[in-house]
Amino acid sequence: MNVQLKDITVTARDGRVSHLDQVYIRGSHVRFFIVPDMLRNAPMFRSRGVKGRGVGLARGRATVSRARASGRGAPRG
Repeated sequence: MNVQLKDITVTARDGRVSHLDQVYIRGSHVRFFIVPDMLRNAPMFRSRGVKGRGVGLARGRATVSRARASGRGAPRG
């Protein structure tokens, strides 16, 4: 999860505090986020429900063979 932040305060390991106007952090470097309770309970972050499993959501070779067996691209009969 890549993140772009504006107007942030950075605290180094030795305790030094610095202010940055804008920073981009690659997802593999993100350690953790502290999210305020106001945002944690916001409706935009709630899951909308369980999605059903489609043909392409599984893993492995069986998925490919199932997709081919469904007749995609085959002549109509």
